[in-house]
Amino acid sequence: MTTLGFSFIIPAYNEAENIAECIKSIQREIARHPTINNEIIVVDNDSTDDTAAIARQFDVKIVFEPRKGVVWARQTGSKAAKYTHLANIDADNRLPSCWMDRAIVLAKQDYVAFSGPLVYDGAPKWLNIGADIFYVFARMAHHVIGPTLQGGNYVIKKEIFEQMGGYDTSIDFYGEDTRTAQLASKYGKIKLEPELWILSSPRRMLGQGVFKTVMVYIKNYLLVSFSRHRSVTREYVDYR
Repeated sequence: MTTLGFSFIIPAYNEAENIAECIKSIQREIARHPTINNEIIVVDNDSTDDTAAIARQFDVKIVFEPRKGVVWARQTGSKAAKYTHLANIDADNRLPSCWMDRAIVLAKQDYVAFSGPLVYDGAPKWLNIGADIFYVFARMAHHVIGPTLQGGNYVIKKEIFEQMGGYDTSIDFYGEDTRTAQLASKYGKIKLEPELWILSSPRRMLGQGVFKTVMVYIKNYLLVSFSRHRSVTREYVDYR
């Protein structure tokens, strides 16, 4: 039997402001579970700031991916990973103290991938109330329309990643998590778990606008769900 372990993969493009706190939060969770194999992989996605230099101050593996885009970065990080479960965590996210407790339970169950919601740290209260409502409908859609995952907070078995042939790099940003869920669902069950929440920056929601952001995500989820291979939004803005 293969020993359970997590490879935390952090795509990072110009994340000098956030990368240290992201890494520290993961290391705190790792320290709470010393019997579980773990590694942290930071993927420098051709940053022009001090992201890589800051990451080098920590006990992490750093790999470089010159092709800009979160899917390319996750792909490169996943190929460098050595443990059974790939934990995809965005650089502006931070693990709460309960995250690994729940992730370990889910990893020991019969799921090929599992994911949890974002809790927007420092955001107005109404934004998180709205997010809670959004995730209720997302879980319903997951069962009725088609599977999805929350990008920046999901875990997938490494063997499934390999059987899938990796991620679909034809999708740059919007809809990539839905496409990953589609591919993984061919091999088993996917779980959306409310208790696997993570702290996240509200920078995209507030920078792009909440209504516009939600509509873009819904539109691309539906298109990817029905077309099986493409999203409608081909361009995206980096909010830093």
